[in-house]
Amino acid sequence: MHRTRFFTASALAALTLFGACWSPFSKGDKVDKDLAAIQRLSIEDLMRMGTEYLERGKTLKARKHFEEVLLRQDAGPYLVDATLGVADSYYKEGDRMALADALSQYTNFLAYYATHVRADYAQYQVGLCHYDRIGRVDRDMK
Repeated sequence: MHRTRFFTASALAALTLFGACWSPFSKGDKVDKDLAAIQRLSIEDLMRMGTEYLERGKTLKARKHFEEVLLRQDAGPYLVDATLGVADSYYKEGDRMALADALSQYTNFLAYYATHVRADYAQYQVGLCHYDRIGRVDRDMK
């Protein structure tokens, strides 16, 4: 009886240890290579690729490209488009948390660029975020 418990406990400990050391989801090297590749791109290429990813529905990749533009000191005229690109990537995800993030991004855009030519677009998107966060009529409001 004790041997069975000891063997079971030992096997469980070994599996736990093995599981903690190895994961099929570890993509650290690939992520580092992707990040390095993104950092080598020019701002124009980042914006072009971010827009293409956004149009194809790859919101996370698009957001990474737009955020890299925002980190660059020489972003210049692309700063506004990158800011709206990040917000649009959240909006296109469509789930409740992403809509809240999009709403925050659009509201921040309006706070910083209230008189910008594209402020009307940001205000429209704020309205759409609020509208999309409304549940269906036949659902209970929890």
